[in-house]
Amino acid sequence: MAILLVATVSQRRAVAACCDRATREGVSPGMTLAHALALLPSHGIHIEDHDPARDHASLVRLAMWAHRFSPVAAPDPPDGLLIDITGCERAFKGEGRLLRRALADAQWLGFTARGAIAPTFGSAWALARFADRIETQRGVIIDAPRARDALAPLPLAALRISRETADTLCELGAETIGQVMGLPRSSLPARFGAELLHRLDQALGEAMERIEPVRPVPPPSVERIFEGATTRPDAIEACVCQLIDELAALLATRESGARALTLELGRVDSVPVEICIALSRPCRDARHLWALLRPPLERANLGYGIERVTLTATRIGRVRHAQVERWRDGGASSVPAARAEAAALVDLLSNRLGPDRVTRIEARTTHIPERVTRHRPAMHGDDTERAKPAGEDITHRPFCHPSMLFDRPEPAEALAIVPDSPPSRLRWRGRELAITAGQGPERIEPEWWLARDGNGTRGSGVSGAARDYYRVRDESGVWLWVYREVETTRWFVHGMWA
Repeated sequence: MAILLVATVSQRRAVAACCDRATREGVSPGMTLAHALALLPSHGIHIEDHDPARDHASLVRLAMWAHRFSPVAAPDPPDGLLIDITGCERAFKGEGRLLRRALADAQWLGFTARGAIAPTFGSAWALARFADRIETQRGVIIDAPRARDALAPLPLAALRISRETADTLCELGAETIGQVMGLPRSSLPARFGAELLHRLDQALGEAMERIEPVRPVPPPSVERIFEGATTRPDAIEACVCQLIDELAALLATRESGARALTLELGRVDSVPVEICIALSRPCRDARHLWALLRPPLERANLGYGIERVTLTATRIGRVRHAQVERWRDGGASSVPAARAEAAALVDLLSNRLGPDRVTRIEARTTHIPERVTRHRPAMHGDDTERAKPAGEDITHRPFCHPSMLFDRPEPAEALAIVPDSPPSRLRWRGRELAITAGQGPERIEPEWWLARDGNGTRGSGVSGAARDYYRVRDESGVWLWVYREVETTRWFVHGMWA
């Protein structure tokens, strides 16, 4: 599929960016949309409006992600990053490993990236975008003595000069950086302005170039320092309550709520005590936060005294504004209130019992009955509430599932008089059951969308055989849900109706 990003320029639709497939077909940025559609096949074209603000915001987030390689990273619109790795190569055992790691991580994020390590930002910018003139690899490393020779065969666009200046140089026969460096330096400012020499000096390291790196926003934090160490629990609790109120007010200014809190008690005789809690939803309700912090605070070892208390929201999330209905049943809206109460209960139980002991049921994309649902920590519920689970209502079932579904199907022996009909007798749990009524079959196939291994079978834990399910009733009136494996003809009892 060819992807085009289009923008309106002078009352006409033009291509702002395109994918590699569209480029191979002859589409280039600046081309009109009608011309681009004429070059591409009539099917398999996806067109989106270009949003520069969204691109810049994504580039800033990508620069934040690049802090794993260096603390100094800046976005370079429209599609690049400038990273100062001075001294950081030691953490990766060399510049080559650092560059390969950065390119591999960018590819893992879904980006096709090229990179270069050079003495200056200007030369690195040029080599990353035009290094295919001298190298075929995605990464290029050039030291200072080779910088001039590496830049010489690159086109004039690698100098980051304006198009008018580049066109004027082309008219004079200068098409590469090396040809520009061969021109008399004294005559360049008069004919092309100061931009050309400034960019050339920046690329060669003869002029300074500064970048404005993105800096991570520190998490909201409040602190109180006592004049002297104290071991009084009531004083410490009163201090924590005040800090919670201050943190809630600070979060309100950011229209955010805490997803994780860390309370640090600085002891005079030992290492600080850290109390960490997690929340299922962004919250800035002081009463709820105190209810979560109070139990572990009461059990904390104060040692010989606490001299400093720090409360930090290590994870925050945006708190959405909700419309409150005041004229329904004489109170507030039931849906937001019920969600808030449920989230508060989940927070309380998860922090007291452990996050893995409070779970919720999540639908999965499968037809196999014992795999339709799975348990997931309830703390992660906020991440999946926005979208409908992928495995919900994936197929229509003519029969309803039993009210009691066994964890694992139980083996049984059955006798069917007519093939593909409900069994007439069933031996299960050591008893002989006579079947008086039955319905079926209902064919349930394995997951066709799961990949098979080299032997043609599916991975472990996935049933690889089709099943024919029947709903049968024994002589005592109990309805059972049984099935027969199509390939092995073995019978199993999978559930019953209470």
